[in-house]
Amino acid sequence: MSKPAHTPGPWRVDPRAKCRVMAGEDDMIATTICQADLQDQHEANAIIAAAAPEMYGRLESCNIDLRLLLDDINSGYSGIFNLRMRIEDMIRRNEAAIAKAEGLG
Repeated sequence: MSKPAHTPGPWRVDPRAKCRVMAGEDDMIATTICQADLQDQHEANAIIAAAAPEMYGRLESCNIDLRLLLDDINSGYSGIFNLRMRIEDMIRRNEAAIAKAEGLG
């Protein structure tokens, strides 16, 4: 896979202006429209934008894991307990990325 061209993460919502997405201390990556009557929505947009690098990385990693699982299944691998543990681990990591996108992580 090619290396993404975006600013490397982690990204975060600026606590001083919750409509801004930052990388590092002072590198503003993006800003959402900060309209007073839709402030909650704009802050939620910033939260999901800040999660983008982590979600991209998780999706890329999940795709690799799924290809490895598929290779194991296609080769007749019968270690169902190991497969189950690997799938549960993928789900846990996906849920952590989703929680961050929801502003919970």
